[in-house]
Amino acid sequence: MKVAHGANKQEVEFNPLDGFEEFQAILFSLFQVPPERQTIMFRKKKLDKDEDLLSLKQKARLKLIGSAQAAVASKSEVVFSEDMTDADRAQLAEATPPGLQNLGNTCYLNAVVQCLKAIPELNTVLQSFSAHSLNPSVSKTLGSLFQSMAKTEDVVAPYQFVSLFRQAFPRFASVNQKTQGPEQQDAGEFLIELLNALKRDKVENGQVLENMFQGEYEVEQYCAQTEEKEVGTDTFNSLTCFIDKSISHLNFGLLKGMESEMEKRSKKTEQNAIFKKTMRVAKLPSHLIVQLSRFQWKQTDEGGVPCKLLRKIAFPLNLDVTSLCTPALSEKINNYRKKKLDWEDEQREKRQAEGLDLKALKEDKKEADVEMENTETADVNADENTDLEKPETFEDSGEYELTGVVCHKGRSSNSGHYIGYAKTGQGKWMKFDDDLVTEIKKEEIMALYGGGDFQMGYIVFYKKIPTMSFSIGKSEEKRALVMDVE
Repeated sequence: MKVAHGANKQEVEFNPLDGFEEFQAILFSLFQVPPERQTIMFRKKKLDKDEDLLSLKQKARLKLIGSAQAAVASKSEVVFSEDMTDADRAQLAEATPPGLQNLGNTCYLNAVVQCLKAIPELNTVLQSFSAHSLNPSVSKTLGSLFQSMAKTEDVVAPYQFVSLFRQAFPRFASVNQKTQGPEQQDAGEFLIELLNALKRDKVENGQVLENMFQGEYEVEQYCAQTEEKEVGTDTFNSLTCFIDKSISHLNFGLLKGMESEMEKRSKKTEQNAIFKKTMRVAKLPSHLIVQLSRFQWKQTDEGGVPCKLLRKIAFPLNLDVTSLCTPALSEKINNYRKKKLDWEDEQREKRQAEGLDLKALKEDKKEADVEMENTETADVNADENTDLEKPETFEDSGEYELTGVVCHKGRSSNSGHYIGYAKTGQGKWMKFDDDLVTEIKKEEIMALYGGGDFQMGYIVFYKKIPTMSFSIGKSEEKRALVMDVE
């Protein structure tokens, strides 16, 4: 169809089945008119819902009315959080996070950037890197973008970051031959290249991936025919959730991706044989990224087309990954959980015996700190026979909390619209639809599981839930607990 906005006329290729919201997003990318300002006319009739698009025919001529939005840049001088006053920090904490302007089919980029910005450790590292690095790079401009976003509630136009990223990865600068505008890109591919850029730009001496996102596999290859077995290790920066008709939960899709068959040469027979490859996680990263394999290639008589799997896949707010781990790591996790349950039962029984309200358990941390101080003081004067056990520490709880979701709406990875969801430091869930930012209830995340034409989760971000360290000591018949959040 052809769309005219004043003197600007564009040919637009669009599938009406993708819905009215996606059509508005495409018009925004072409004419810079935000959806809330758009009035779309066809033969003196206003179009404002999905059904209206279904009545359009090939080569329909539409008229777009509405003022274009100018890029909004932050005029404030960048100030780091450590240089701000307490009042400034408090004001900033209550502020609505800024949106990002769509610079022409850059919704995929905006959604991923908002989820990464919600990772405090990464945000801090990149802002510091941007302030001290002298060489222009993808990582430096991303840090500068985070700095600008930290100082304003207005919409930010990420011109510098988008420009430098496209220079570093030219395929993301491809142009649609019909519309002459930037082509839509895959958010998952963008995320992979961006993480690689952080390592290439030597953020934290090239260790930023290893410190935050890198985990380790234990890999076993076994051939039943020859009884050959090979064991090794490998690393990963993200996991893939495979989807088919039998998968309904993130864990099941992850497990399916960790088991496969491969053909390779047998050292015993010197002929090709089938090996079963099994991977299990031996080391968990502090931040876990999972990509759902919704986009696949469907073979057709003409060769093939990209298609999207709409199946509903649950990704919980709290994810237990014990089933993905090696037996050794699973044993450590289960040992920690048993210790934790034993302590909780002990405290409950203790308070019941003392006739105290069970709600007072919330004060255990404060009381534990006091008891630990008393224990340490008593230890100074204790005799040599005092029985004091060494603190027992645990690295993994085996649990993660959801911090971000990148969603996709549409039927193909080459089109559609991306939206980001991220959890702020204050525990609020925010929806980032390019420049439009709104707060949502955490229960609304469940609507993103899929199962229809509504937007659905494509990339999910999890943060490791820290463990507690237990210290059991006998001093004046007191037992102390240290809650050591790593």
